[in-house]
Parts: sequence; structure tokens; C-alpha cells
Amino acid sequence: MITTACIFIPATGPDPLSRLGGMSLLKRAILSAQRAGAKTCYLVPDARLAVQQPARQDALQRDLCRDKRLTTQIVWTQSTDVQPAPARTVTNGHCLYYSLCTLFSPALACDLDRAAQPGETVSVETGSGTSALVLGPQPDAAFGFPVQETSTRTGTTALATQPQTPLRTVSASPHLLYQLTDATSLRRAESALLASLDNPKDGLVDTYLNRKLSRPLTRLLLRTALTPNQITVLSCLIGLFGAACFFRAGYWGPVLGALLLQLSAVIDCCDGEVARMKFLESRLGAWLDITLDTVVHLATFVGLGFAVWTQGGTQSPFVLGGLLVGGIVLSFACVVGADRTVLPDAYRQTWQGMLLHRLVFGLASRDYSLLIFLCAVFQQLSWFLWAAAIGVQVFWLTLAALLYHVRRFKRATHSPTRAPVQGSSSRLP
Repeated sequence: MITTACIFIPATGPDPLSRLGGMSLLKRAILSAQRAGAKTCYLVPDARLAVQQPARQDALQRDLCRDKRLTTQIVWTQSTDVQPAPARTVTNGHCLYYSLCTLFSPALACDLDRAAQPGETVSVETGSGTSALVLGPQPDAAFGFPVQETSTRTGTTALATQPQTPLRTVSASPHLLYQLTDATSLRRAESALLASLDNPKDGLVDTYLNRKLSRPLTRLLLRTALTPNQITVLSCLIGLFGAACFFRAGYWGPVLGALLLQLSAVIDCCDGEVARMKFLESRLGAWLDITLDTVVHLATFVGLGFAVWTQGGTQSPFVLGGLLVGGIVLSFACVVGADRTVLPDAYRQTWQGMLLHRLVFGLASRDYSLLIFLCAVFQQLSWFLWAAAIGVQVFWLTLAALLYHVRRFKRATHSPTRAPVQGSSSRLP
């Protein structure tokens, strides 16, 4: 278990207050440790900082004030030679050691913690072979920090352990590990950080189109005061305006509506990216996201029914539109039921459990937006209306059958409930 972190602040390299992804490097380093489980963070500035810039530490401390995201205890030390200050840590946990110039995924630290043997020290190296992240023993009140920061020939920072410390070296793959060298590397680092935020539950359109378009937009949004929830609302408003365009008779109304729906899907990716970049994920944000997605689904399909009626593409557009609306409502109800269902561990490993997990995210997908645009351009919206009216019924019926199967499984095995379906515990897009 990771209980503490030791963050070295070098005298060279990017300024600790440089902005990356909507926050300072110092704040990002602490929040990364906090997300990995650290309850106490030791901040170890280079001794030259205290001599050359005596007021610098005050500026760094002010940067951390009044940020509600920071819940870990922060302990400032002057160098690795002094004894660590008392902190609310346990002695049998692990400690993370890294430089302020090292960007890493908290998932990488958690994987190291799970793989490390008791008393083992594990080092993660960069592509150049330097040690950038170390999982090791707790700081000792008598001997200080067992890991210290050194400088390489190229000017980057590296970590060095005590000579007698047994060390195992591992690779960071497939997680993010990036070392900043100077101020000019911040932009490349931000791009690498954004690229590492891919959601494994994205559909094909999200993966190959929406994410490609959302990342430049996310970089702009990170420089604003907009919160992820406000971006979610903005995405919903654009989607609703797009749905209203389907009520305009003629060719260009549905085409414009489809374009706005596609723009809404791109911005729908941005809210999750901003939330993960700024460590602002929340259960409220996840529920707001899936609820407003459902509202956009409903409005879009009602508008589609009207557009197909005006184009004369089918004899029963409002029947199909009604089936779509009813199917979306039933799908949303099933997703709510799935989120409240606690799965036995044994069931989570079955194909039914994995399918249920996947379907819970299906309601938030906007992959259909590209199909709507293509059908609007070629005036074949009736094809989509038929396919969607049938597909949504299959979706909610399958989800309902799986939920019924879960209840039967729990009654048959009397297995204790442990973990809920991971459907809305973090922001989806």
C-alpha cells in the first residue's frame, strides 16, 4: 500500500509553477501521488533554491493554498539530509520517490505497488535508462530518505538509491512516464498526457474521429475556468440545438442538425478529458454526463422522426420515433438498475458479467452521430430510424435479461456482494 510520497524539486528545469494541463507542475505532482494513495507528501526542494531564491518556497506554498482537491498532508523539508518531519503515515506502507519533472500515470504507481514484494524496491526507467520513479521503503526518522535525486549529463534528473539497497527495474509500459527537460518540453508533455487519456470503452467513432478532434479543443478548454460539468451542459445544449434543426423542412435542416450533433459528441469527449487532466472526476459528473446524453438521444430521435415524415421516407416515422424514445427510456432505467446492482466477484469474470459491464457504457456512446450525418447527407434517414428502433430494443432487452441472470446467480450461489458494476463511478467520455 502506498502511504507516502517524496517529491524532489530540482533547481534546474521547468519552473514548479509552470502550467501544464490546467494546473501547476507542483500541484500535479502532489495530486498524482494522492491519486495513487499517498496520505503524506514530502516536498524536498534543492538546497540551491533556498540560497538563490529565499522567497520561492513561499510562492510554492501559496500555490497549494485553498485547493479542495488536495487532501494529503504536505510536509516541507530543506534537504534529504534532515530528518523527515512527523507525519500521519504507517510504517509498513510503500513510498513513491520522483522528481517534480516526472509525469506519470497514477495507475502505474498502483501497478508497482501490487507487484512489489514486501521490502522490495522497484525502479521505473525512462527510455534513456535513467531511474525516474522509485517505489521503496518509508523515510526513516534516523537515516532520512533512502532515495535521492541526482543530475545526469544531459541535464535531466534521475534517482539514486543507497548502494546496499536491492533494486528491481521494470518498464513503464503501457502507462505514461514522461520527463520534462526544460520549459519548451511542456507542450510536448501536455500532448503526451492527453494521448494517455484514451478511454478503453470508447467506440470506433470516438477512438478514430471524436478523440482526434477533441484533444486540440481540450487544450483550449484547459486554459479556461470552465469545469467539466459546465462543459457537459454545453455539449447537451449544442446537441439539443442540433435536434431542433431536424424540425426544419428541407435538405439543409437535418444536415445542419447532424453536424451540430457531431460537434456535441466531440465536446462530450472534452468534459471527461478535462476532468481527468485536472483530477476533477466525480460521481455527480458521471451521472450528469449520462443523464444529459440520454436527453440528447431522446430529442434527436424525436427530431429524426419528424425529418423522416417530412421527407416521406417511411409510412410510420412517428411509430419508429416512439419506439426509439421508449427504448431509450427503458435502456436508461436498466442502466440505473445495473449501476445499483452489486456483482459477486465470481460473476464479474463470466462473459455475462463482462457483457453487462460493457452495455452499461453503451448508453453514453454517441457513435451513431456519424451515421446520422451520412444518412442526412444522402437523405436516407429512414434507414437509420429503422435500424435504431430495432437496435435499441435489443439493447435494453439484453440488459434486462443480464440483470435477471445476475439475480438468479446471486440466489443460487448466495455469494456475498462486494463490487458494483463499474458504470458511472467515473466520468465516461
